[in-house]
Order: sequence, then structure tokens, then C-alpha cells
Amino acid sequence: MGDGGMMGGNQMGGNQMGGMVDVYRPPYEGMLLNGRLAENAPTFEVSEGDRVRFRFVNASSATMFDVRTAGHRFEVSHADGRPVEPVTVDSFAFGPGERYDAIVTADNPGSWEIAATPVRGSETPARGILQYDGSEGQSPKSPDTGGRELQYGDLQAVESLDGLDGSPDRTFDLSLSPGGDGYSWTIDGQVYPDADPLSVHQGDHVRIRMTNRSPVRHPMHLHGHFFQVGDAVKDTVVVPGHMGQATIDFRADNPGDWLFHCHNLYHLEAGMAREIRYT
Repeated sequence: MGDGGMMGGNQMGGNQMGGMVDVYRPPYEGMLLNGRLAENAPTFEVSEGDRVRFRFVNASSATMFDVRTAGHRFEVSHADGRPVEPVTVDSFAFGPGERYDAIVTADNPGSWEIAATPVRGSETPARGILQYDGSEGQSPKSPDTGGRELQYGDLQAVESLDGLDGSPDRTFDLSLSPGGDGYSWTIDGQVYPDADPLSVHQGDHVRIRMTNRSPVRHPMHLHGHFFQVGDAVKDTVVVPGHMGQATIDFRADNPGDWLFHCHNLYHLEAGMAREIRYT
């Protein structure tokens, strides 16, 4: 799923960053599920008794989605491609770059809407239709609000990362904030590519502690590695706004130069990135 603004055709608007960065994102013409707008929503056909695995990928440039399916619950089985102990929820929210696998048990015949609603913004949600055999022609029912929403604390990795026992060899305390010029987004006040790399040695246990000094969430993504965040193993973590914090730990076991960046692509373009450099 993704946002459907026509970037190449300048159809979005609202991203002028003079005076102060547009801290959320520009408005879009629509939201997409598998490349299709809500009025042409894709249909997923099921039979009663099926257990159907959905792989949700937030491929948007800057939109955080709330995802739920009418009449059914999600059994989340994977986060960012890594298996977790199954956890049953009514909905989950995820940021750009995050992925969740979820199993839906087809035990409630009918036609049901799968909705991915922007957490911020007024666009029509991205939609799919969960359609049982024999329910063709029925109007899909919309999902209820509320219920249990997935939290990072619910995620328990089936297999933790090796080599993260004890104290870290390298610790980086990073501040995420808008630049004073009103145009840039920074990590510790530095704008990529004119920013100091974060130097590590092969084999290091590396810890990165982030504090978000802006009012918006930042989905922070590390290339070339998975990291431990709480009891989960992921490669992208959303750092809450208003002094929200997140701590990640990883083993430096993949030599090279790797980008660590905000997966809100407007923030990345405006400088919110650092290079992890092996020395």
C-alpha cells in the first residue's frame, strides 16, 4: 500500500518548506492498495475455513497507516520479514518501510472491507475487499474502530540476534529534529550528506539511542542489518514525536558503508540520514 500522489506530475502540492518544514506530508490525490484506488479496490477471494496470509508493506513515501479488516482479526506472524510469536490484534499502525505479515482466519462469511487509513491526513483510505465464495454482489461492510492495536511491546522475536549480551562496544545518542533554517531535517543538528559518519568496527555491539525533538514520528531504517528493539528484531522503528525515544542494538557484522535514515522520504531528502561506516 502506498500514497497515490502524482509526484512526477506535480499533482500533490503542499510541500513548499519555506518558513517551516511541512512537518507531516503534502496532501495526496488518493491512497493505493496494490496500486489501485479505493473506487477500484482489489478483491481477495476466500472460502470459509481458509487461513489467509497477508503481507502488508508500507511502500508510501511518508504516510503512516492504521490497518484493519472488518469482521476479522489479525494474527501477526512476522515483523519486517522476521518471525515473531503469534499475537492476535484488531489493528496495527505502521510507518513507511515497515512490513507485517498477518493471518486472517476466514470464519465469518460475507464481503468485508480491508482498510488502511492515514493516521494523519483526510484522504480516502486505501481499500481491499475480503470476499467469501457466494458473496459476490454484496456491499462490503466497513471495519469498526477501536479494539486492540498492535504495539512494539507485543512483538517477541522467535529468534533473537546473537552477540548482544552485555554492554555495547559503541553507543550513539542521537537527536532527531528540524533544522533551524526551516528547510532541513537533522540528526544531531547535522544535515546529510554533510554529516559525520557513525564509525563502528566489525564485531562491535552497537547501540543507538534516539530522542525525537520534533512533533512528528520518524520511521528510522537501517540498511544492511537487523536490530533488536525491545524483544523484537526489525530493520525499521517508528520514533514517536514530542520527545519520544527508541533504542536499537545490532551487531556490526556486515562490513561496508550503510545508510541509516528516516523513511519519510521528504525528511530523507531534507537531510535526515547518517552513514554507518566500518573502520
